[in-house]
Amino acid sequence: MENATNLTDMMNDLKTRVRFQNIPGDYTDYDYLYMISRGIKRLYVDTQRSSVYDTLTISPEVDEEGNETWYLNEVLPLDEREYVLVCSNIEFFKQLQGKFNDNVSYSTDAISVANADKPYLNIKDSVEKLEDERRITYYKMVRYAIGVG
Repeated sequence: MENATNLTDMMNDLKTRVRFQNIPGDYTDYDYLYMISRGIKRLYVDTQRSSVYDTLTISPEVDEEGNETWYLNEVLPLDEREYVLVCSNIEFFKQLQGKFNDNVSYSTDAISVANADKPYLNIKDSVEKLEDERRITYYKMVRYAIGVG
């Protein structure tokens, strides 16, 4: 599709970035597409283009074999696609964080479990590193960082 961004490619990139992460439960393509859409929303909010965001559409194109390819009706430059992927990766880890945030150390009469909160702490560190990467990527998009975009 011309004048569009292939979100299926971005979704597959996100899956590759998180493929070694231990995920409780199954994530579908629609879950990853949701994370990409959240990253797109964050891009448009952070770059002060919320009125443009309201005109965006995400739609599938189905080939003759029934395979869906999802598109955004705007072409995102490489730096903006990277920003969306970093934000989507943050969204992924925040969802995982929600699954682990109530884990704590505890004891029973029979056993004592320590460091049950370790997955949460590791994910928190990953989110902080990704937030740093998001800020760095944003400032590399000079057109927005200095307000001329």
